[in-house]
Amino acid sequence: MVRNNTRRRLGEILTTQGTLTKPQLRFLLDAQRDDARPIGELARSLFGVPIRHIESAWRIQRLQGDGPLDLGRVSPDARALELVTARQAWQFEMLPLFWNTQALVVVASTSRLGAASKFAWRVLPGPIEMHAADPYAVRRWLNRCYNWQPGAAEPRIGSLN
Repeated sequence: MVRNNTRRRLGEILTTQGTLTKPQLRFLLDAQRDDARPIGELARSLFGVPIRHIESAWRIQRLQGDGPLDLGRVSPDARALELVTARQAWQFEMLPLFWNTQALVVVASTSRLGAASKFAWRVLPGPIEMHAADPYAVRRWLNRCYNWQPGAAEPRIGSLN
């Protein structure tokens, strides 16, 4: 999977949207040198930026940069799928797919991207590379990989075949 280096930075999107001023963005970038938290988290804690604004900017960033991930071109690793339970995967409409050379690649539906991102960064190991995908495609993969529907007793991970 190749990253698109033309993707706009989150702080730039927040500034363009009027959520942050340019001086606030400069302050956050300076603060980030000492505090390795993501810029959105710093914007929320230091300037009270509402989470919905950060999530909106994050979705814009993901969709402008790479566009939605084509799930027809990936093959999930069973070890990655075991990192979340079926309930968690369905709740956040997300799938940990595989590890690339730099991070665990995780896909979430465009409709749950913000919540899935927060969950992934807090719970999954190591660096995370989040991608967005069509919600219907994600749900098809959830059915295929986890063989579970919300409300049912949680099963073991299903077959990838």
